[in-house]
Amino acid sequence: RAECGVQVCEDFSQIKTMLGPRPRIIFTILPAHVLDEVLPQIAKELERGDVLVDGANANYKETIRRHQEMKALGIDYKIG
Repeated sequence: RAECGVQVCEDFSQIKTMLGPRPRIIFTILPAHVLDEVLPQIAKELERGDVLVDGANANYKETIRRHQEMKALGIDYKIG
């Protein structure tokens, strides 16, 4: 992983330390059924201007809702 420039967090609280100053770009590939549980935990560790890319294959209506929730926190929520 490190030889490719990829960093893996074992705990969401490591995000800021591992990625350094803003803006941070986080790419997630999570099963759609866990997004509403996991994304708020990740968002709690991010700051305004950070980017969260969601690679899940989720229902578009749920994606729109999540986008609005992240936008309210100042997090740039993208789908990938």
